[in-house]
Amino acid sequence: MASSSPDSTTAKVKIPFTGAPSTLLITLYSRCLDALAPIPHLNDQHVTNIVPNVDYDFSQLGITAGTVATVVLRSKLLDDWITDFLSKHSSATVLHLACGLDTRALRLKWGEGVRWIDIDLPEVVEVRRKLVPEPEGGRDYTLLAGSVTDPEFVMTLPNDRPTVVVMEGLTMYLEPEDGKKMISVVCGHLEKEGGELVLDCLGWLALSIQGFYHFTKQTSSTLRWAIDDTKVLQEEHKGLEVLDVVPLCSLNEAGRWPFFHAGKPFMWIGRYFAATRGFIRYLRYRF
Repeated sequence: MASSSPDSTTAKVKIPFTGAPSTLLITLYSRCLDALAPIPHLNDQHVTNIVPNVDYDFSQLGITAGTVATVVLRSKLLDDWITDFLSKHSSATVLHLACGLDTRALRLKWGEGVRWIDIDLPEVVEVRRKLVPEPEGGRDYTLLAGSVTDPEFVMTLPNDRPTVVVMEGLTMYLEPEDGKKMISVVCGHLEKEGGELVLDCLGWLALSIQGFYHFTKQTSSTLRWAIDDTKVLQEEHKGLEVLDVVPLCSLNEAGRWPFFHAGKPFMWIGRYFAATRGFIRYLRYRF
């Protein structure tokens, strides 16, 4: 698919939706704050060109250093897992479900032999086309509008190559039964050529205190699904094999990154209790 750029216009782009889709503003601005930091960790410079074109007062989100750390550490780890997968498969598909305004297809190195598909709801895709440029250089990139919880839509996706399925900031906003069914349908559709599933999830404690989160109030979003046991997903698709389970509180590689230091107390305390170790986790499966 030929590359394309966002619409050329001087008008800023409004975000016409609320609820879970609008949480893309949190991840977008958090990555921007990191990119502008003296010592960035993810260093996603693409977002610094996107944020100024969004018609939104980001100060309303109440983003803290801890929020930035959580978002950026997650993105960096998933980037690393995707890169590792692509290094092992000369021909592969990257399937990014609920991509929002993420610029992963721009910031990661990939090219010949790789097919990249970003997917989100129609209203999100409409905004994305105005703000996020597509990869250049004749790379095999496609942006699709559809619901990843719709089995009929999922069954239209290509399944002729090993596929890494990316679900970043998605599972916690789904109803548990919808999420489980989605896992079953997606992995079942792709199992012939196999691949990996990488995602983040919340534990019961994170959901139970969501009334204290400023971002859920500001975006009118609700956290619905806690995944406390990795076997829950394996029960939905018997072919899933756990490769990695990484608690947020175990990520200590960020060095002098200022946003990381803001979260050090939680990182330290979090290791000693099961509920806090499972507060936020990153999962990697093979199917």
